[in-house]
Amino acid sequence: MGNNTIPRSPAEITPAWLTGVLRETNVIGDANIVSITTEAIGAGAGFLGQLARLNLTYDRDEAGAPGAVIAKLPALDPGGRGVANAFRFYEREIRFYEDVAADTHMSIPRRYYSAMDVEGDEYLLLLEDMAPAVVGDEAPGGDNPTPDQDIVDEIGRAVGVEYQDNEELKGEKKISQRDKHRWELDPASSDDWEDR
Repeated sequence: MGNNTIPRSPAEITPAWLTGVLRETNVIGDANIVSITTEAIGAGAGFLGQLARLNLTYDRDEAGAPGAVIAKLPALDPGGRGVANAFRFYEREIRFYEDVAADTHMSIPRRYYSAMDVEGDEYLLLLEDMAPAVVGDEAPGGDNPTPDQDIVDEIGRAVGVEYQDNEELKGEKKISQRDKHRWELDPASSDDWEDR
């Protein structure tokens, strides 16, 4: 498989291909990957995507060479893939990591490599393994945090909703207060409204 070919499943990611893309993006220098052990994480081949940890073995030690990378690929199931494509989930996630991630103030994994062919419906994202962090509940919501949401404060800051440690969780009220004076939703609340 050439470096410009996008694998369709974690099983299609070979040591030679991965060595090539990690070298192309300056993640590794002289080391070569000689074997990959694939471990499904999260829901594995889930409804909207495939998620796997690729544990890497090299032919030599190299400072900074990752011991594992996380591979995110589209779902194999046509129904899930259709939903994701309708909302452009795969494309949007890759564009986030390529164009926006560096400007966020959240702890996010480093992007090692990404590729997409929108017309060909092929996508791949290779990310830093954030272990020992774990995949959280795939459907948290409402006002009930799950025990594994250890970056909940960072997520709150990113969306403009922050709580004090002892403050009662009232999500709907917080969001309404946040949005009350957003200039995008109420142009009269913008700082330069008088100058318009």
